[in-house]
Amino acid sequence: MRLAYIDTSFILSILLETEKSDLAGQTLEEHHDSRFVTSGIAVNETLYVATYEHYKQRG
Repeated sequence: MRLAYIDTSFILSILLETEKSDLAGQTLEEHHDSRFVTSGIAVNETLYVATYEHYKQRG
Protein backbone atom coordinates (compact mmCIF):
# COMPACT_ATOMS: atom_id res chain seq x y z
CA MET A 1 0.00 0.00 0.00
CA ARG A 2 1.32 3.40 -0.96
CA LEU A 3 1.15 6.45 1.24
CA ALA A 4 0.02 9.71 -0.32
CA TYR A 5 0.01 13.06 1.47
CA ILE A 6 -2.96 15.27 0.69
CA ASP A 7 -2.85 18.99 1.35
CA THR A 8 -5.46 21.64 1.99
CA SER A 9 -6.15 22.45 -1.65
CA PHE A 10 -6.76 18.78 -2.46
CA ILE A 11 -9.20 18.34 0.42
CA LEU A 12 -11.02 21.55 -0.49
CA SER A 13 -11.30 20.43 -4.11
CA ILE A 14 -13.10 17.33 -2.88
CA LEU A 15 -15.36 19.15 -0.41
CA LEU A 16 -16.14 22.29 -2.42
CA GLU A 17 -16.67 22.83 -6.13
CA THR A 18 -13.40 24.26 -7.46
CA GLU A 19 -11.64 24.37 -10.80
CA LYS A 20 -9.66 21.29 -9.78
CA SER A 21 -12.50 19.21 -8.33
CA ASP A 22 -12.64 16.88 -11.34
CA LEU A 23 -8.90 16.27 -11.19
CA ALA A 24 -9.03 15.61 -7.45
CA GLY A 25 -11.85 13.11 -7.96
CA GLN A 26 -9.91 11.34 -10.72
CA THR A 27 -6.86 11.20 -8.50
CA LEU A 28 -8.86 9.57 -5.71
CA GLU A 29 -10.23 6.98 -8.14
CA GLU A 30 -6.81 6.22 -9.64
CA HIS A 31 -5.22 5.80 -6.22
CA HIS A 32 -8.06 4.03 -4.44
CA ASP A 33 -5.60 1.46 -3.09
CA SER A 34 -3.39 4.12 -1.49
CA ARG A 35 -3.47 5.25 2.09
CA PHE A 36 -4.00 9.00 2.34
CA VAL A 37 -2.45 11.01 5.15
CA THR A 38 -2.52 14.69 6.00
CA SER A 39 -1.35 17.03 8.72
CA GLY A 40 -3.13 18.82 11.50
CA ILE A 41 -2.30 22.12 9.83
CA ALA A 42 -4.00 21.00 6.60
CA VAL A 43 -7.09 19.94 8.56
CA ASN A 44 -7.15 23.28 10.40
CA GLU A 45 -6.79 25.25 7.15
CA THR A 46 -9.51 23.16 5.51
CA LEU A 47 -11.93 23.77 8.37
CA TYR A 48 -11.20 27.50 8.30
CA VAL A 49 -11.80 27.84 4.55
CA ALA A 50 -14.85 25.57 4.53
CA THR A 51 -16.39 27.51 7.44
CA TYR A 52 -15.66 30.81 5.70
CA GLU A 53 -17.28 29.59 2.46
CA HIS A 54 -20.29 28.26 4.34
CA TYR A 55 -21.00 31.57 6.06
CA LYS A 56 -20.23 33.57 2.92
CA GLN A 57 -22.95 31.63 1.06
CA ARG A 58 -25.46 32.17 3.84
CA GLY A 59 -25.20 35.88 3.24
